[in-house]
Amino acid sequence: MTYPGGQPGRIMEGMGRWQTVGAVLLIVGVMGLVACTTSRDGTVTGTAAPCEGLASQAEYAQLPVLVTLRHGQLVIASDVIHGRATYSLTAPPGSYLLASDQIPTAVHVRLMAAKTVRVDLIPVCKSVLPPGGSTTTTVISPSNLMACRASQLQIQLEGIQGAAGNWAATFWVADTSAIACALQSPVELDLLNSAGEVQLTATKTYMSIALTADTSMPSDNTVSSGQLAYVILFWPTDADTPGAVDGHCATPDFIPATTRFTFGDSGPIDVSNNGQIAICGKFISILNIGILSPS
Repeated sequence: MTYPGGQPGRIMEGMGRWQTVGAVLLIVGVMGLVACTTSRDGTVTGTAAPCEGLASQAEYAQLPVLVTLRHGQLVIASDVIHGRATYSLTAPPGSYLLASDQIPTAVHVRLMAAKTVRVDLIPVCKSVLPPGGSTTTTVISPSNLMACRASQLQIQLEGIQGAAGNWAATFWVADTSAIACALQSPVELDLLNSAGEVQLTATKTYMSIALTADTSMPSDNTVSSGQLAYVILFWPTDADTPGAVDGHCATPDFIPATTRFTFGDSGPIDVSNNGQIAICGKFISILNIGILSPS
């Protein structure tokens, strides 16, 4: 387990070193938290795992998963594991939000002094190929494929889901050209206003994803042929947003006009928002990117 910044004794990212003790003590006084592990702390542990489409066991074992423990907007502790593994976070007694960057919703946990709570964070996805085996789905490899260019790609918003104040929008990506290609890392997602100005940005690295050529975007939310990709945009609702009820805010902070995607050096692909995405808060991230193929 590590605290943000990788050093025990740092309670906030970007807080600086101990010479800023006045600021640290102020936060401790306000939040009722301490910056180091003590015998009074509680622990939450469990199994977490990535969801990255279909991957070999060797590839899957290297995929990172970030698990965080938050009090409001403050990150108290974090742990990075790889593949399906055990995480462990320690913090003073109290109520927290436990989250994995592979799952769109956070979990409320209550820690008690010197007690351990177990919570597993396993995404529901088709994720690992059996060793030396295969599935009924054929997954093409990105090896030896040219990098996808913006002119080859079509991106469509497939749906938005919210729970416990967190929101996730899923986009599907298809290669509609006559030449198969591979989506290159990293992916950058920008939210633009009506003037074409970037207001919020998120990036994520991933293993290259192969797309089949001449693949049309499914009209019924079911992939019946070809291999596509998905990208999940995630944003939490500010806990103190005026008028917020069950994660819905009365007046969004920002309604983007356009969502812009860039995969490696593909060039930008713009998707009109049509008012569907409404950001209530100041933070976005890419929860996941992976493979879509017929089931």
